[in-house]
Amino acid sequence: MPTPVSPPHVGEEAAVAATDAASRTDASGTTISICTWNIQSGRNGGLESACRALDLSNVAVAVLQETKITTDAYTKRSSGYIVQASKATSVRQGGVALCYKDEHPDFQLEEQRFYGPNVVAFRLITGRDKNFYCVGAYIPPSDDTQAALNDVRAAHAACPKGFEFMLLGDLNINLDAPRDTREEIIAEQCDAWGVACMTRSFASTRTRTIKGRWTWRQLRLGRWVSSKPDYLLATPRARKRLRVARPRQLRHHATDHRAIVAKIWVRGGRKRMETYRRKARRNPLLRGLRKPLRQSEMLFEELRSTIARREERSHPRNSWISEGTWALVDTRARLRRNGGLTGRACRQSSRH
Repeated sequence: MPTPVSPPHVGEEAAVAATDAASRTDASGTTISICTWNIQSGRNGGLESACRALDLSNVAVAVLQETKITTDAYTKRSSGYIVQASKATSVRQGGVALCYKDEHPDFQLEEQRFYGPNVVAFRLITGRDKNFYCVGAYIPPSDDTQAALNDVRAAHAACPKGFEFMLLGDLNINLDAPRDTREEIIAEQCDAWGVACMTRSFASTRTRTIKGRWTWRQLRLGRWVSSKPDYLLATPRARKRLRVARPRQLRHHATDHRAIVAKIWVRGGRKRMETYRRKARRNPLLRGLRKPLRQSEMLFEELRSTIARREERSHPRNSWISEGTWALVDTRARLRRNGGLTGRACRQSSRH
């Protein structure tokens, strides 16, 4: 088996503050935050909780894995995000979702498409600079048939010319040292595409409680067990547009995984994005054709036009998730992060 070669580390601990300062804004541009995150479950309010955590962390685009949503009955908008989710094959494993800010001034998403239950692809249009073709994937550890990998290959084959390719998601492998034939196949495919792990190019976050480059951690028999199954892979040309890419512990959502957040530098493309959107609205091919309405739909539209819409009043009870429930969600997330989420703690939080 060939010995894998790890990309060199760039930067040291003193470079963390410098990269953070450069990632906020620039004299001639700004940054867009994109991330991949295994949320463990999007059911029973899990999507809403994850979107709330993303919004509090100023993430613009996110690919979520392990949503475990098997129907179309899920939230489509939450915390300012548009949510598009695939249908997982089981309520116990799989499923991906795409969350992005609507009408963001610095970017636009196009051609969102799902390839099977665990792969999603989209185009990230940034205006003046390089545009990105992103593929988010979840490859289950028990996938020996390469079904998810074949879906990723199909998504990569649709990459348009002139777009920089990025692969982000929970691949459940060790790219530094593949452990079996399945991981070797995935690692060789990534090498063939010319993508590398972007978190190796930046200094990792080190605090008193969180150290290392791990993205998954659990407390088992009094010991912390960690690994790195999540990756954000990109080409060297796309690396030049990144200001930072490293694991982050997003609070306010209970999961054993850390998110990988990358900031893409966009150089003065806001006016170009406005021009691009104006042209897109005038293009009849992009607007689509209007479908003829059925008689029942026509009657409904006439009835709706005659009813005056009542002004919505702001009231805490208008939200179906109360502040007390969010406080319990935050407590559960804190306990899981600190290793104190025992069965007794789960039962106590469920009684409230």
